[in-house]
Amino acid sequence: MKPRRLGWDWWSELKLGVLADYLQRFTTAVRGKSKGANYLDLFAGSFENERRYGTGTFAGSSQIALTTEPTFTNLAFFELPGPAARLRVDIRAARPQDHRWEVVDGDCNKEVTPALKGLDDVRWAPTFAFLDPRGLQVAWSTVQTLARWRRDKKTKVEQWILMPEPALARVLGLRGVRGRRSADRLDRLFGCRDWLPIHQGRRAGWLSAEEMRAEFVNLYRWQLEQELGYRTTHALQIVNTDNRPVYTLVFATDSLPGDRIMGHLYASAATRTIPSMQARAQAARRLRREDEAGVRRLPGMDELEIATTTSKRGSYEHEPPWEPAPIVDDALDLDMDEADLDPDEIDWDVSPYTS
Repeated sequence: MKPRRLGWDWWSELKLGVLADYLQRFTTAVRGKSKGANYLDLFAGSFENERRYGTGTFAGSSQIALTTEPTFTNLAFFELPGPAARLRVDIRAARPQDHRWEVVDGDCNKEVTPALKGLDDVRWAPTFAFLDPRGLQVAWSTVQTLARWRRDKKTKVEQWILMPEPALARVLGLRGVRGRRSADRLDRLFGCRDWLPIHQGRRAGWLSAEEMRAEFVNLYRWQLEQELGYRTTHALQIVNTDNRPVYTLVFATDSLPGDRIMGHLYASAATRTIPSMQARAQAARRLRREDEAGVRRLPGMDELEIATTTSKRGSYEHEPPWEPAPIVDDALDLDMDEADLDPDEIDWDVSPYTS
C-alpha cells in the first residue's frame, strides 16, 4: 500500500464541524426527555487531527463527542488495533477523570454486534452513530445491525454515513480479479446487486458521471428508508478545492427534530461554510504556488487575501429519494480501459474519481 500523505484537508474539518454542531443539538434535544444518550463512532480515527500543510490541528470525532454539552452518557469508539491503542492513550491523557467511554479494537463490521450486546442495558437511550470510513469499508449488514438495535423504540439509531460515491465508478473500472473483488465490495456496501443498472447505464452512456453519482447516493438513501424503515434521509455532497466531489454525507433518522436540525445544518454548510472554506483554500493554494515560484508580496498581504476571499454560494434543498431502476440484465462487464489498480491503494481524500 502506498504511503499516506500527512495532514487532513479543509473538507474533513468541515465535516467534523457539522458533526460538532449536530451532536450539541442532539444531546440538547434528547437529554430533555431521556436520562441518557449513546454515541457510536465506527471509524473513530485520531483524537486530534493535523491540518494539511502544517497549519495546526483540529479535534477528531472522538474528542468532539467527549466534549459535547449536554453530555453523552455512553460512548463507544471503534478502530483497528494500532490506531485503537493510540486513541485509548490519547483519551486517557486528555480526560483522566472521564469514564463514560470505551475503545473497541478491530474491524467495526465484525465488532459492532458484540459491542451492541454489551450496551443492551442502555438500549433505551437515544443513540447516534457516525460511520466515517476512508473508502468502501462499511458493510450494509453493519448499517442493518445499527438500525435493528433500537427498532422497537420510538426512534432507531440515527446514522450519519460517509459515502464515497465518486470512487464507485473507478473501482468498477478495474479488470480481472481486482475488478471482481471491487464488484463484491459494492455488493457488501449496498447489501445487494441493485447498483448494477447504474453501472450499466453509465457504461452505455445513458448516465453522465454526475447522474451516476446521484443514482448511487439515491439507491443508498432508498434502502435506508424502504428496507430499514427510516423516516427520512438527507444527503450533502462535499467538494474539494477544485469543486470536484469527494464524498456525500448521508443522514438517516426517525426523529422530526433530527430531520429539521440536520436539514438546517446542511443548508448552512452548502450556502455558507463550504463556499467560505473552499475560497480560503483556493487562496492559500494560490499563495503557496506563488511562494514556490519566488513571487514576493508585502508583509500581511497573505493573511488579508485569504481573509477577504469569497466564493459563489451553493444551495441545499431536501428531496426524497426516487425508486431506483430494477435489474433487467444481470450481466456484469468489468473489462474497461482503466489502469489495473488495487482499490486499497487509492487515497479517496486526495484523489476523488469523478468518471
